[in-house]
Amino acid sequence: MRKILVLLMTLSILTLMFSLSNVIALSQGLSVTIKEDLNVVITPTNVEFGEVTAGSIDNLAKNGNIIIDPTGSNVKTIYVYVSVDEIEPFKTGLKFDGRLADGLNYDLICIENPWEHIPKIIKPTLDVPLGAYAGTISGVVTYTITGSSPPVHT
Repeated sequence: MRKILVLLMTLSILTLMFSLSNVIALSQGLSVTIKEDLNVVITPTNVEFGEVTAGSIDNLAKNGNIIIDPTGSNVKTIYVYVSVDEIEPFKTGLKFDGRLADGLNYDLICIENPWEHIPKIIKPTLDVPLGAYAGTISGVVTYTITGSSPPVHT
């Protein structure tokens, strides 16, 4: 009888120790969808050529280069499409880095993770044809910017 009592007590102590040391670990899955975030700043807001002469070429912008800065964007490639108003001398005379600005495309590619893009620096010049109207002329450059696929233009 004594052996049974010792056996029962030993089993009770072992059961108690096992139940106290038993730890439950649960796991939980995590999921998130991060949306594309395009943060593009283009400076200066107005490109100034100042006074130029009809028939002159390669007139530099008085306020320097155009900078397309995508810092903070989280996409692999940023596509920039340039279009220029139908106003002369801008439509046929505005050049970016020596190329006609209207219709240009720039691909700003991420160089490493986390998403780091190098700003695009553009040298704007203006050719003014002979016989151009005298006076102050204003126009608009439109930059269409996407981050998932190249923009479609018709």
